[in-house]
Amino acid sequence: AAFNVGAGGLTVSLWVNTANPKAAANGSRLVEKQTAGVADGWTFDTYDLARQGRNVVRLASTTSGLNSNRTFTANTWQHLAFVYSGGTVTFYLNGVASGSGSVGNLVNNTLPIQIGGPRGAAATGEFFAGLMDEVRIYNRALTLSEIGNLSEGDQSTNGLGGAGGSGGTFAAAPSNLVGYRNRVGQT
Repeated sequence: AAFNVGAGGLTVSLWVNTANPKAAANGSRLVEKQTAGVADGWTFDTYDLARQGRNVVRLASTTSGLNSNRTFTANTWQHLAFVYSGGTVTFYLNGVASGSGSVGNLVNNTLPIQIGGPRGAAATGEFFAGLMDEVRIYNRALTLSEIGNLSEGDQSTNGLGGAGGSGGTFAAAPSNLVGYRNRVGQT
């Protein structure tokens, strides 16, 4: 339940580096809370709804999906994020707002978060083929400034203060950071 969408919204933020963002025909799963092939949650992935061969990200709910309007670059580290609040999602690529719109309600469920691939009987070939780092999940909608801090490499435990990873003083981790995975070798 800690990863369910509450009144404050939801933010997912991560760094990716891949040679093939859409390793599978249906794209690659980044972070999700649903069963593959079943409309029982939400998924954040690299699926291109219009099948135009673009490197975009998508958030899909049980009723609809929406793509970012900017593409990200293969073979380089890219910061990807979405902020969801009140049925509307805003995508961010490298700290820049990259489209927004309605995706309906994200359904809460008892499933665990899945990172880098789908779960369930229909989970074939949609695994992320690349590197993923600093996956963060917040149970509120982060601000543009907070997303900017994360995309600039803020390596604090909360990503919401300090000097952009340059060794500054960082604020204590907020209670609304419900998931975090730091880079190997960093404290």
